[in-house]
Amino acid sequence: MNFYSSLIAQCAQTKSLTTLRAVHTNVIKSGISYLFLGHKLIDGYIKCGSLAEAHKLFDELSNRHIVTWNSMISSHISHGKSKEAVEFYRNMLVEGVLPDAYTFSAISKAFSELGLLRHGQRAHGLAVVLGLEVLDGFVASALVDMYAKFDKMRDAHLVFHRVLEKDVVLFTALIVGYAQHGLDGEALEVFEDMVNRGVTPNEYTLACILISCGNLGDLVNGQLIHGLVVKSGLESVVASQTSLLTMYSRCNMVEDSIKVFNQLDYANQIPACNRTTSYGSLRFCQ
Repeated sequence: MNFYSSLIAQCAQTKSLTTLRAVHTNVIKSGISYLFLGHKLIDGYIKCGSLAEAHKLFDELSNRHIVTWNSMISSHISHGKSKEAVEFYRNMLVEGVLPDAYTFSAISKAFSELGLLRHGQRAHGLAVVLGLEVLDGFVASALVDMYAKFDKMRDAHLVFHRVLEKDVVLFTALIVGYAQHGLDGEALEVFEDMVNRGVTPNEYTLACILISCGNLGDLVNGQLIHGLVVKSGLESVVASQTSLLTMYSRCNMVEDSIKVFNQLDYANQIPACNRTTSYGSLRFCQ
């Protein structure tokens, strides 16, 4: 059985669908139960890009583990088939299989993409019952992101507030949610709370909060966060550079915008005549 497991893993790694089908055929001929290799084969078909064959095999399994359900749900979402993912989620509940943290984090995205707020709220309720909302930052971050996309920032904040151990992913999800809805002051407050708690921001947090500082015309905090970007070694990251450029231009600091612009990886590739136009355009980003 280890032999077949190794072959399936190799097929998945090399995305060799033809070889995987041959291995699958040999598994059937050998009489080995799908109980042991079913999930591995499904995972192999998914990684080889054949959702149809993964689905067919999934339907043939008599005992489907939560890991297998999660694979089908997440793979359909990643392939732009959120409606089918929701159907898998519903069927999983009907069969009495309880979702785990990975399920909630994946299906929350499907609900927001399809505009299914009620479904998302019911899933949230189940997460609360299972104790995953408060104890699992992974689930809480997904719920915050979902509510933010539904423009339910009060609900997003309530989820955030109830989580016992807040990490950078959770803080960033709430900051991005506020920023996307033009609530830049609230985004900055959450960022300050994050720093005060000793949680280290990542490149996405910094890029987002710099834009908020620019929108608020808050040069003081913008410069402090610029220093944090430098200290974190993220100054060369494109997202940081773009956000710094935006922040300084919106704070009317054209000279600083030009300095940041000149540090961009692609700046040296722009002809001099076009650079003048680019510098001038910064004044219209205010």
